[in-house]
Amino acid sequence: MSITQEALQLGLYEADNARKRQKMTAEGVDACLERLLMAATQAKLQLSSGKTSPRAVISGVKTQMSTIMAQANTQTKELHSAVSKLSKCVDKLVDGSGSDLGKVLRDVEMDPSTLDQVLVEHLYREGQFEVGDVLAHEAGLRGDRELRQPFREMHSILQQ
Repeated sequence: MSITQEALQLGLYEADNARKRQKMTAEGVDACLERLLMAATQAKLQLSSGKTSPRAVISGVKTQMSTIMAQANTQTKELHSAVSKLSKCVDKLVDGSGSDLGKVLRDVEMDPSTLDQVLVEHLYREGQFEVGDVLAHEAGLRGDRELRQPFREMHSILQQ
């Protein structure tokens, strides 16, 4: 089963929708921050003038901030919704397509001793002989000295 043109178009549509929503959310949050700053500035002016009681100023600012934050939260929820739709669409494209990516991500059975051998060789190749020796000993690998010798020679040549 391959990716259909319709599924790909839907994925592109959802990506464009998420991009637009992100832009709108960023603009909306910036506007909310500006309004919060204005409310704080106005409250500071009211408090410094002494014409309004501090309790009334704080109450007014609290009401304004609650309203502004509710608007920002709504915009953020809409962005999360758009991103969630995009994520589900991408999951369907990757998992349901039978593509190579889906095959690569599957679990692979591997013999632990083969993996240990590969790791020890890598450590020796990188010049980490002590660490490689410890891993070889702990993994119970035989012939680690014969395996290490060519890498030691290579590193001594490279150091000259």
